[in-house]
Amino acid sequence: DLDHDRARPARSAAIKFNGQPMCVDENKLKDLVPGVTMDLISAKPGQTINVEIKTDTEKVEGKAKTMVDKLNAVLTAVQSQFQLNGDSRKDPSKALAGDVSLQAMQSQIRNIVMDTASSASDAQIKQMRDLGIVFNRNGTLDYDAKKFQAALDARFEEVATLLSGDTPLNGFANRLVQVVDNSTRFGDGILSL
Repeated sequence: DLDHDRARPARSAAIKFNGQPMCVDENKLKDLVPGVTMDLISAKPGQTINVEIKTDTEKVEGKAKTMVDKLNAVLTAVQSQFQLNGDSRKDPSKALAGDVSLQAMQSQIRNIVMDTASSASDAQIKQMRDLGIVFNRNGTLDYDAKKFQAALDARFEEVATLLSGDTPLNGFANRLVQVVDNSTRFGDGILSL
């Protein structure tokens, strides 16, 4: 008797997590481990399944490279506004040529990259240069992927704190977002229309 098309009543899943028996109402476990969703696909009573969760440092390193590339695009665009010639006044791409607001934003970005952002006095990863991200002579950023990866492997928590901060108002990314928001906010941003 095949009854594939007939609806069956849902049943709770019985699992053990870290040795503790649990009953869950769905086959999707959300936040049992913070930030992780697990789908229970099949039942094999008595079989132990070990789940290992690791930080994907290669993905983090790739995102850092993308961030540096995008910052370099912004810095290059800002620098192009300061390269003036006789036709610059007629060139619509030079609309912000020599603008003090643009210089202020560039300065703020430079300060964020060069500042010590970690509040932990015993941290070894305190500046972007500790991650292999430094300014070069052209005014853009150089990125040393090996140094970044080594920092991730040795001191992941310190790298995370430097990049995201230990409060909502500090950390490289949060401070960079503040500069962008302050610069582009409609109505009163230094670069708003």
